[in-house]
Amino acid sequence: MWSLSSSIELELKYEYNQGDFNARNQSYRIHLVAMKTRLMISNALSATLFVQYNSDNEEAVTNFRIRYNPREGNDLYIVFNDIMNTDRHNVFPELPFSSSRALIVKYTYTFVWAR
Repeated sequence: MWSLSSSIELELKYEYNQGDFNARNQSYRIHLVAMKTRLMISNALSATLFVQYNSDNEEAVTNFRIRYNPREGNDLYIVFNDIMNTDRHNVFPELPFSSSRALIVKYTYTFVWAR
């Protein structure tokens, strides 16, 4: 992880997996590439972007999250997820550009009971 400044972090990851099963005449090779970026706009507002590519299922996953924390115990999250097919032209019928998309809004509030 690299801290480019006090408010920006960047993380890159590469993973390679290989397996050979000679008795079954099967093998696999999987490349996994991921990038995560965090931006702290203020103490109360931050954004995170995560992008990952997996060569096994030919998909790229994107996750973008905004977190707003006006005070301790209260959080508002706005999250966008997208799973994109990167090799969609090699099958019939052709796969859509995106196989899954979601926009999620979540608010948490902590109740404090006074006695």
